[in-house]
Amino acid sequence: MNKILTIIKQNLRLEHIFISAMFILTFCFIFNLAKNPSGTQIETLGLYNVHRGGEYFYDLYIPANYSADRNVYFNERQPQPKDFPKNYLPLTYMIQYFFAKTANYLDFGINAIYTDISLITSNLFIIFFSVILFIALYDLKQGGKTIKFLTISALFFSWAYIRAYQIGNIAVVSTVLSVFFLLYHDSKNKFIKEAAFISLAFAGALKIYPLLFGVVLLYDKQYKPVFRIAVYFFILAIAPFLFFTTKEHGIIDNILKCAGNIKDFSKTQISYSFQIYPNHPVGTGLKNAITLSVMLFKILAVISLVTAYFQNVKWKKIFLLMFAVYYLTSTSGIYYMLLFFVPIVLFLNEKYLSLKNLAYLIFILLILNPYQFPEIAGYSLTGFLRRISLILIFLMLFADSVVVSVSALRKKYSKAAANNERVCNNSCL
Repeated sequence: MNKILTIIKQNLRLEHIFISAMFILTFCFIFNLAKNPSGTQIETLGLYNVHRGGEYFYDLYIPANYSADRNVYFNERQPQPKDFPKNYLPLTYMIQYFFAKTANYLDFGINAIYTDISLITSNLFIIFFSVILFIALYDLKQGGKTIKFLTISALFFSWAYIRAYQIGNIAVVSTVLSVFFLLYHDSKNKFIKEAAFISLAFAGALKIYPLLFGVVLLYDKQYKPVFRIAVYFFILAIAPFLFFTTKEHGIIDNILKCAGNIKDFSKTQISYSFQIYPNHPVGTGLKNAITLSVMLFKILAVISLVTAYFQNVKWKKIFLLMFAVYYLTSTSGIYYMLLFFVPIVLFLNEKYLSLKNLAYLIFILLILNPYQFPEIAGYSLTGFLRRISLILIFLMLFADSVVVSVSALRKKYSKAAANNERVCNNSCL
């Protein structure tokens, strides 16, 4: 028996458990969805708000409708919903303008989403960038072709990807650009390296928060690339405002209006991990506890930007940086978790099992799980477990980085003290 367990331990890897578990969870999700199309599984598809068109490509056709007449921030033709303010930088609306023209939003308004051309272009747009993301992650994964294909396929059946695709969020594009930067910012090929810098600036002009990934360059004291990224970002963020200027509202008016929208929207948002779901009334005590938790995690996130510097394990460093950005930016939605695919793939490249890695794997599975467990007293058990997992993974990564940082600093100062003592002894002699 012990021999069998030893053989299993030597040959069973994290990737095998991950693929098997995701297959079971995906099968349960599809089976129960087919069995009861209006049951709890529709939450994974984001179709519980049918009064908003089922939210299908909601994050794509609402901005497209805003940009149809090239007057996004002051457009009264289509008033903004309270839960979808005009808070994107103009580059996003320039991309959405293409969809507005192909589907003729000026004539149809929101109903343009139901036209064939809108559905075709929207799906092709998301599919194109999804394929690029799949290829990038496939190349990142180690192992045989079958293992690589099954691992990445499992990620694309996850709740994170299904929701991002279903709602048509531009985060799919931003993720591809961010992944390219994280993979190639230290490339020996100067053209690929520069393309990585431009990709980060582009991702920042779409979603802002990816800019914080530039901290990896500061770790290596690469200040010139940081400056170039800042210049690229400034051009990509400001120049598109010219596309939306009118006689009544110039570029400065649009910039100030956009900045005000972002500021107002940020005040109303908190990290997904601390959102109460569903929206049941909560007491003052719980609200205060959530507010304090949000503040605490922002502090931990700032510290993480420092401790990540000392982390030598690549997947832990990237994962910690992503969590730091996640908790520092209140506007990063559920689609942000697409970025987790990179450290997750690197994590699954680990060859041997350990109790700590097994714990990480369980939390990752709970985050990606597409299957909705039965609700308890009107609360989503799946959503609760996902939020708890996000918190616990971050705390584990943070604790590990603190230990590594303290150890590294202790060695550094011990070495410095030893050198000083040696110099002192030599001078005394």
